[in-house]
Amino acid sequence: MDNSQIDYFGNNWWDSKTLLEAAHAIRRGVRADEFFCHSKYQSVREAITASEFAMRRPWNRGWHVRMVPRDARFPDAELRSGSDVRQFEIVEADRRDRRRGDEYRAAVGKPEEFDFYDPGEEGTVALEEISRVIRQKALKHYSPKPNLLIFVNLSEGEPTSLFAYQVSAQFGHAFESAWLLWQSQTIRLWPNAAKIKRQATMS
Repeated sequence: MDNSQIDYFGNNWWDSKTLLEAAHAIRRGVRADEFFCHSKYQSVREAITASEFAMRRPWNRGWHVRMVPRDARFPDAELRSGSDVRQFEIVEADRRDRRRGDEYRAAVGKPEEFDFYDPGEEGTVALEEISRVIRQKALKHYSPKPNLLIFVNLSEGEPTSLFAYQVSAQFGHAFESAWLLWQSQTIRLWPNAAKIKRQATMS
């Protein structure tokens, strides 16, 4: 079997919390540069995104998660609540020219360094990269239309209503819905732009 086709989770439905724990257990056993850069861990990275998203209860429901075997090509994951099954394509939005593996390897054994950081620039780049990966996925012309889940690996920023309207007008035909998993935020770009609010815990 090609390393890019390793099936870590089987063709099974998982409780979202259990899947998240299983995926993180694999992540902890691998060097960061290998985990984030090697294609054989892509399904594990996607499982972390899908299960975290499911735990935040989109559509105000509890969901189970199935990671679709890699040789199926499409979709990346499915979420199930009762008889309702929704297909998801998953993509990461990060700086296009970032070389994460080089960053991790260069940092091994060195003290932490501090770089100049501009939150405004970070937020601008985030929206540019979100648009780029939506376009990239839309050009694949999936059928039937899946939902799109974007893990935003940039720390600052938030989409405006205008941004949500613009990307929906351009690409809403390609996906049933589009969601951002952005730090602690869960944001639906379309249909009907909205945020998922974290439920308050009972004291």
